[in-house]
Amino acid sequence: MRTTIVLSVLFTLALSLVTAALARAQSPVECAPTERTDRLRLLRQLSLDLRGRIPTEAEYEAVRAHDDVPDDVLAAMLTSDDFFATMREYHRGILWSSLIEIDDLVDNRRDLRAQRVGANNVYYSGNAAATFRGTGQVSCVDVEHTRFDTAGHALPLVEGYRSGTVSGAPAPRNAARCEAATSGCRIDGWVRVRPYWAPDTEIRVCAFDAQTAATGLTTTSGAPTSCRAGIVRDAGCGCGPNLRQCVSGGTGGSEQTIARALEQEPLRIFERVMRDPEASYFDAFTTTTSEVNGPIAHYFRYASAGVVEDGSMATTMPAVEFGDTEWRAVERSPEHAGVLTTFSYLLRFASHRARANRFTTAFLCEPFQAPSGGLPPATDPCSSDPNLSTRCGCESCHERLEPMAAHWGRWRFNGDYGFVNVAQLPRWSETCANCREGACSAFCDEFYVTRDTSSHPMEREMWLGTLQVVAWRSETEANAIDVGPRALIEQEGTIERMATCSARTLAEHLLHRELTSDEQLEWVPELAQAFAESGYRFPELVSAIVTDTRYRAIR
Repeated sequence: MRTTIVLSVLFTLALSLVTAALARAQSPVECAPTERTDRLRLLRQLSLDLRGRIPTEAEYEAVRAHDDVPDDVLAAMLTSDDFFATMREYHRGILWSSLIEIDDLVDNRRDLRAQRVGANNVYYSGNAAATFRGTGQVSCVDVEHTRFDTAGHALPLVEGYRSGTVSGAPAPRNAARCEAATSGCRIDGWVRVRPYWAPDTEIRVCAFDAQTAATGLTTTSGAPTSCRAGIVRDAGCGCGPNLRQCVSGGTGGSEQTIARALEQEPLRIFERVMRDPEASYFDAFTTTTSEVNGPIAHYFRYASAGVVEDGSMATTMPAVEFGDTEWRAVERSPEHAGVLTTFSYLLRFASHRARANRFTTAFLCEPFQAPSGGLPPATDPCSSDPNLSTRCGCESCHERLEPMAAHWGRWRFNGDYGFVNVAQLPRWSETCANCREGACSAFCDEFYVTRDTSSHPMEREMWLGTLQVVAWRSETEANAIDVGPRALIEQEGTIERMATCSARTLAEHLLHRELTSDEQLEWVPELAQAFAESGYRFPELVSAIVTDTRYRAIR
């Protein structure tokens, strides 16, 4: 009984304490932060959102003497390197800028991997082994290679190899494949190389892979085959001096370094226009000025053949070393349109429709939505309409999407990068119109309506030999391929729509929540108007949001 009474008293006491605490917490005095807490909390919030870090103790001390975060403190944040680094990451999220999972930066025969060969780690490309050694994935042997011709081509240590040792060295990796090869294998040893990605170190590379000759052992159109060409299946063509035409693959390899740099290119374009007090934010979508560093310059000068079909890219790159991390402005050809024609954007969104879709979703806030009723059954005659802009169930998106996608019509797709001019890619090709089914070239099938790419009688009758991106387009819509993606920005009313979208997206990012319908109807237009009045200066838009009472009410 006594125990029960004690427990009851303790429970009553605890309940009274909790009730008192809740009463105090609900009172205006307890609910409202003190002036000191409010301004220091705001400083911390601003610093985290705008600089990605908490304030220093000195920065806290400087604000304690004021009733609010001073204007000059905010202004300093908006011009700091930390702010621009944070804004780069903000735009990475908008662009979905990632190339790490895209294994298309080089032809796979130029992807070197370190493998255990005998007692040493040796670099070689298993995908090039069929060209060099007669069958795939076979390595060299663990012995230094010393046989070369006068042009620098590596000569085999053994021809017709099937099994056993070579020059006293153990059998190569995957030697069993040589048993099945028609003529056995050609076997090489390794050479020492100082690779461009680590010039102060020396690595072992299979001799065939490390060849430095400018031309191969075969001829192309009567001339020696260039080892710089995109896809080379010539046993005399290796990675070039310092392996510059190849990459080291895998985690931490030079391919990842290049990919990370290319991801940064569009983000650096945004940064450059944000830093320029005279530039509009939307210049980032029309400029021909881009940003490159050592890895990007190296890639376009030496290693991009087979992926980049625009040879002018190599000539516009500064002559800097791979390890140079400084970012430099470079001018590109008039066809370029800022972030919308960067390598990162065009490989990340590999089709014209994907490019238009991401632009519309991210920068116009107008995502394409499937019809609420879904698609009609495949048996419906309308479902066989070859024109997606009018096909039932598809037209709700494609009526807008197809004309927009045409703006990228002269840019390569599906893992290739580069602009293709009118002479190379006319709107209509007699060759592609007349090729027989099953006999059209890969070029025709990639770009044009051919008997291989279309089986619909109406499409064949109307559009055979026409660029696919132009088929079913009006003359005005078809002209989009010649003006390029820049024209999307220059269309009447587009900047205003982009400004509204930018204001909404940034506000939701900084408030860490979706905007209410009232805020979208009332506040976003106010922000967009202020953005326009500032000359579309992005830091001014940031300032307008973080000085608003909505931002300062965040807890």
